[in-house]
Amino acid sequence: MRLPLLPLLALLAVLLPHAVQAGPLDHGKLRVLLDTRSSFSDGAQTLDELATLAEQRGADVLVLTDHDRYAIRAAIPGFEELLGWTVEKPSINAMGADRYLEGIAEVGRRHPKLLIIPGAESAPFYWWSLENGSRPTVHDWERHLMTIGYTRPEQIADLPVAGNHASTRTVGVLWWHPIPGLMLLVLGMWLRARLSRHLGTIFVAMGLVAMLGNQPFRPIPESMFDDQAGWIPYQRVIDASRNQGIPIFWNHPYTNSGVRSEGPVDVHTPPYPEALMQTFGYTGYSVVYGDTDPTVEPGGSWDLLNLAYLAGTRSAPVWGVAIGDFHADGESNELLGNFPTLVEAQPNMESVVSALASGKMVAISCDAKQPISAWATLQDLEGMKEAGPGQWLKSLGVPEVDGWIERLVPEQSPLPAMLVVNGRVAARWLQEVPGPFHVALPEDVDRGFARVVIGSGREIVRTNPIFFERISP
Repeated sequence: MRLPLLPLLALLAVLLPHAVQAGPLDHGKLRVLLDTRSSFSDGAQTLDELATLAEQRGADVLVLTDHDRYAIRAAIPGFEELLGWTVEKPSINAMGADRYLEGIAEVGRRHPKLLIIPGAESAPFYWWSLENGSRPTVHDWERHLMTIGYTRPEQIADLPVAGNHASTRTVGVLWWHPIPGLMLLVLGMWLRARLSRHLGTIFVAMGLVAMLGNQPFRPIPESMFDDQAGWIPYQRVIDASRNQGIPIFWNHPYTNSGVRSEGPVDVHTPPYPEALMQTFGYTGYSVVYGDTDPTVEPGGSWDLLNLAYLAGTRSAPVWGVAIGDFHADGESNELLGNFPTLVEAQPNMESVVSALASGKMVAISCDAKQPISAWATLQDLEGMKEAGPGQWLKSLGVPEVDGWIERLVPEQSPLPAMLVVNGRVAARWLQEVPGPFHVALPEDVDRGFARVVIGSGREIVRTNPIFFERISP
């Protein structure tokens, strides 16, 4: 039987554009949405609503990072544990970490095509000031760390962050705190027995209050009035997460929303890019998000950190992710999916968490309804080898960056692009979207890292560094 030629050609004309146009995920990478809040803490959508929305936006992986503890306590100095009051909102630990993990697992069963990974956002420390009759001010409340890949509720419940449950971990530091109260108690008992029962009772009461208010069992050893704690509380959380094998990322170090008023209290968290240099052992940080961040510019902190790794003064590279700080779809013109991270991994939790921990990813900012996808590799044409983001390439010749960028709706104008090698711009070009790119590394650089930046503003791609070393044949 022969098919009519004209109807067949008409059918091909309809189908062919769809057959040859590669969608954002046609290259085997996973679209991961990080830094999302649900109604389990301060998000507007339920877990199930978020999962449905993520599927509609073409995501493969949804990483939920509700607040592990969302509470601020005010107290009388010296008696923080006894004489104070706490304002607490819903959070993972307030609602129950076991309920959080069970809820995510249940939603995952209802959405089998979407991988949902439990994470958390932490505010490890804050401190209060009240000077010269000014309004009470809570400092550094918005210094946030994001952790990913929890499997047991105690991993979240035991994090050493302000407001979590009391712990024996602080006893070694604070063992002497109850001693002044104990001395008052002993003095009061002596006074009751030898001089004045009433005076002794007063001292006994003072001693008991002092002992209870300064007991050494606390979630963290720092006082909420300690303005000299520095980065120690944050390093403690980083170390605790690393010891559990949990990837941990600094969130929005150049946030513009950390200075504001909340009722009778001022919140004061200015940008904190120094965290990147002053803390160690964290997995990475947000290199793409809603604020302008100079640390990601060529020669900025991101490059300096990875140069320090090459020099041996840091034990591991620092990777970059895209985060949305998502609370409600449509709020402040933000949509779930505006800040995806493209990851090279298998569609299971272990593989995705491992890829996030090892830098096998590209951070992207785009319109969630017109998603962008991009990737880059280093090619050794002489040795017939290649390496992608987060990997090392031992090259016989001069490596070449080879990559592609896709967009569901083709871009009318080319996007500015640049190749950054060891913190310096090695090449600039205009990138057609969609389209491939091929750029050779400088011949005089034998060892280092390369990363690609495409676009600007709210439409941008940042690949993670690819490390390379030229070797003799």
